[in-house]
Amino acid sequence: SRGLRDHEISRCNNAQYNVVVLGDSYTFGWGVELERTYPKVLESLLRSRGYKINVLNAGVYGYNTAQELRFLTREIMPKICPKPDLVIVGFVSNDTAVQGVVPRHPFINHCRSYWHFWFLEFVKSRINRLLNSGQQIKNDGFAKSGDFYPIKVRLADPYIDVVTQGYREDFPGWQGCKQSLEAMRALSIERGFDLLLVLMPDFARDLFVNLNGKWEFQ
Repeated sequence: SRGLRDHEISRCNNAQYNVVVLGDSYTFGWGVELERTYPKVLESLLRSRGYKINVLNAGVYGYNTAQELRFLTREIMPKICPKPDLVIVGFVSNDTAVQGVVPRHPFINHCRSYWHFWFLEFVKSRINRLLNSGQQIKNDGFAKSGDFYPIKVRLADPYIDVVTQGYREDFPGWQGCKQSLEAMRALSIERGFDLLLVLMPDFARDLFVNLNGKWEFQ
């Protein structure tokens, strides 16, 4: 009812150790049953060892780090878990991207401006498609047509690779990502919770190869 992929909860129980897990589709668990998402697996493992713990899956597919910060400060802490003991940030390599194609809820409440509404992103993507007609865009190692590239980030540039270019100091998404992580750190000190940044492998890229019938990390 609050836009989370988790069991119904009114507010976190102060008698338990409360963990909030932020992230995108990897945390949300796209294509995976709820109990097999890693926040719920973590909760199950620790409870089986006798810990009174509540792990809240606050992952939203399509979110970047800036949106995760807004979700934490505007929804999670004010309304669901005012005093988390630990906040885990599931960080994936494309989290520096300025996202546009994401769920309406709770995204609309946490977008930077009206430019990030899905309809305007759709219009901008179509403009970029016309400008890039006949060309291929390299994004995350895959060739795609010129869709879903916000004009405010990179206008008519058909060669954007978030992984290789998304960490340049002049890249807006990386600047916003660093600012958001710093804000989370400051918030953790102010509110007295631990902060854990988990760097997750991007299984959508060609980092894992099938060698003689066995998947290995390249």
